[in-house]
Amino acid sequence: MSVLSDDRYRVPLAVLALACFLGFFGVAALVFAGSTTTLDTSGLVALSRFHGTPLDPAFVAISELGVADILAFFSMITAGFVWAAGARRAAVYIVVGYVAAAVVSDGIKAVLPLARPPVSFQIPLRMSETEDLLWIGLAIVLVIVFWRTRWRWGAVIGAALFAIALFWDPTPLSTPGMDSFPSGHALRSIVLVTSVLFALPIRISRKATAALVTVVILIGVSRVYLGEHHPSDVVAGWLLGFAMIAALTLVPFFRSPAEAKQLETVRAKPTPEPTPARSTMSHTDSSVRVGA
Repeated sequence: MSVLSDDRYRVPLAVLALACFLGFFGVAALVFAGSTTTLDTSGLVALSRFHGTPLDPAFVAISELGVADILAFFSMITAGFVWAAGARRAAVYIVVGYVAAAVVSDGIKAVLPLARPPVSFQIPLRMSETEDLLWIGLAIVLVIVFWRTRWRWGAVIGAALFAIALFWDPTPLSTPGMDSFPSGHALRSIVLVTSVLFALPIRISRKATAALVTVVILIGVSRVYLGEHHPSDVVAGWLLGFAMIAALTLVPFFRSPAEAKQLETVRAKPTPEPTPARSTMSHTDSSVRVGA
């Protein structure tokens, strides 16, 4: 049974959601009071010492994993397959988490305009703007690959949702250069990873979970390394993102034990053994006839 529909996790998630919300507001208060300036500058200076090394292209690539379009791809494709597996409320939960992260991030940036780090902390290296074509092509390939399987509608739904997310590009509410707080990359990445971990009806190994958590941490670090955000922006994004997705697990609509039990039953059903091929030679044919 998934974390999303298991009642044993309800109280701990409620406590964690409240704690993270309080943590976010605490960080926001410190930022506006100017109490994080020294710590933020120290973090930027420490990472900028590695500029001009092979870490530059590595962190640019890692940072790209947190771009809205790429996170939309993984969110919507995952939601499509979860829907096809029978966990439709869990699929909606993943989509709602992604949309909420995008809207809340942009809204806060508009209401609380804060300047990004100085240009001196940034590096000029950037990824190509044509990378969206790669993800569009990959979505099409997934539809083709899974078309003749029971997962074809999962691929189709995921690709359709990704197309909507990709071309839905509303006018940003925030002012460029004054949209530092919180880090959208940090917020959206933790929402995606956590929502998937909470919604999937299967147990994820500790190594896989650790790998996903490491990716989220590296995405946040990359934003500071590239001089796009202050450390406090990243921490605030993590706190708010986890608080939001943990709070969503408490919404009754998304908690569907019936779906989880059905998926567990399907997953536990033994795979039928293949029927052994019948020999084309009969017993009498294979025996040696006496007196023939």
